[in-house]
Amino acid sequence: MDGQPRTALVAPVPAADRILAAVAVDHPAAVRTGLPAHVTLLYPFVPAIDLEDHGLSWLREFAAAQPPVELEFTEVHHTADFVYLPAAPLGPLVRAARDRWPALAPYAGRFGADPEPHVTVGMRHPAAAEIAEIVAGLLPVRQVVDELWVGVRDQGWTITGTFALTGD
Repeated sequence: MDGQPRTALVAPVPAADRILAAVAVDHPAAVRTGLPAHVTLLYPFVPAIDLEDHGLSWLREFAAAQPPVELEFTEVHHTADFVYLPAAPLGPLVRAARDRWPALAPYAGRFGADPEPHVTVGMRHPAAAEIAEIVAGLLPVRQVVDELWVGVRDQGWTITGTFALTGD
């Protein structure tokens, strides 16, 4: 990306913000700041300078053709230092974005070619099991995902585009 601001294509999940807030009370370093709770479809996304020419028109048409997606988080998963809520119903949207931009490796390839859709609750934190227990006590959480966001990260995250999932 050569010094250009990073971008991300995400599905906001505001119902999970209360989970992130609860985790941050005892484990603030585990929770990433900048964007509200979300499922990442593709990060890094199209370079910010190229968004208008190489992404926004496709996203408008794609989002408009997709119906809203119902999520219900009933379980929390964790590894030694990572805690997340699986979001499998968003898999088709994630795959469509990755198919549209196959040269953009999700998370720059750090987590394999096809990481599962999820809401990150805590990362790079040794108390993952404890965090997972906190989260389990706050489930279930339900959310209808009815839009996608493009965020640009320069000195902080800014939402530069919203795209409604209307199923038209």
